[in-house]
Amino acid sequence: MNNSTAATLARSQCAILMIGLLCVGCGGPMTETVTDTVSKDFETAATTAATSTIVAETFSGSIDITPSTDGKTHVEVRKKGFGKSSDEARANMNGITLKLVQDGTAVRVVASGPLTLIPPLYGSADITLKIPPGATVRLINRNGDIGATGSYAALHCETSNGSIQYRGTLGIGEQRFITRNGSVSLALPPAAAFELNAKLINAKTASEFGMKRAGSTSSNTTHAIVGDLPAPATLIDVAVTNGTLSIAKSTSL
Repeated sequence: MNNSTAATLARSQCAILMIGLLCVGCGGPMTETVTDTVSKDFETAATTAATSTIVAETFSGSIDITPSTDGKTHVEVRKKGFGKSSDEARANMNGITLKLVQDGTAVRVVASGPLTLIPPLYGSADITLKIPPGATVRLINRNGDIGATGSYAALHCETSNGSIQYRGTLGIGEQRFITRNGSVSLALPPAAAFELNAKLINAKTASEFGMKRAGSTSSNTTHAIVGDLPAPATLIDVAVTNGTLSIAKSTSL
C-alpha cells in the first residue's frame, strides 16, 4: 500500500465512523449523551514521588496529564455513553469499566469498553491526571488525542487514532511518541539537546531546531542530533502516520 492509498483509506475510515455515529445500524441518530465522573487520589510518599510509575489507558476518548504539586497522583475519568435514548446512553455508559489501582509506587488507570460495541459510536472515557514531576509515565489511547505537560523521567505516549501534544523538558533516556493516524507536536526549551529517531509514513517534519543528520536515513526515517556531539542523553523516538511531526522552541520553558 503506497502513502496516497494509506491516506485515502484513513480518511474513508473516519468518514464511515462519523456516518455511523449519526445513524447506527440505520436505527436512528445517537442524539443522547449521559456522563459520569469518577475521581480518585493516590498517596505517594515524598521520597518516592519522583520514582513512581503511572500508566493510563483508554479505549476511546482523551488523555491529558499535568504535574501535581503535592507529590500525589490525582485521577479524574469522565465516562460518556451515547444512545438513541437516555436509557440506551446510560446502559452504554455503564458498560464502560474502570480500573484504578495502586501497587506500591505504581498507579494504573484503565478504561475499557464493551468488546461487542464500536467504542466511538457508543461511548468514551476521558482521563485527566496530575502526576508527580519526575515520574515514569506510559499513556495508551486506542482512539483519541493525548496531551502532556511537565517534566518526567520517561514518557511513552501512543495512540492508534489521534494526535499527541507535549510541552515541557524531557528527561534523560528514551522518550516515545507514536501515532498511527495523526500528528505529534513537541514544544521544548530553546536550549534542548536530543537525539531524534523518527519514522514517518505519509507525514512531514517541521522543526525550529537545527538538526545534524546522523547515521543512515531514508524517505521514511530520520536520524538526527540537536546539540553538540557526542549524542545527547535524551533520545526522542517518534512514529507518525498521516500527519506532521512538529518540534518547536518554547521560550516559556
